[in-house]
Amino acid sequence: MKRFHNRHPFFILFFIIYLPSIIFSEKIQGIYISRYVASSQRFYHLLEKLKENDFNAVVIDMKYDYGDIAVKLDSTYSSINSYEKIINIKGKVDTLKKLGIKPIARIVCFKDNILGKYENSKYAVKYSDGS
Repeated sequence: MKRFHNRHPFFILFFIIYLPSIIFSEKIQGIYISRYVASSQRFYHLLEKLKENDFNAVVIDMKYDYGDIAVKLDSTYSSINSYEKIINIKGKVDTLKKLGIKPIARIVCFKDNILGKYENSKYAVKYSDGS
């Protein structure tokens, strides 16, 4: 278990770097932006710079390392996760599409401290000894 845990950043990088180029036939060049930038006016400034430099993709955090999510979900489990809303995410995705920039969601999987502590750790992955 610890061996995989030490290697998981590689898998995240693989999906961010290689998977979009497998899915899309064209060359993908993009940047990563945090939830804070996605919610600020800097987002639009970055879009101008992206177009000037022939970038065509943006990776935006939608689920973070500690379990916070960026959009409110219609789910029975949505009350579990704290959520920090990205302001007008639908409008921003529409703007990206109009400019020909592909939005790519970064969703951290298998690492969720909030869900892991919910209902007395009912949803946590544990070692065989229960720890």
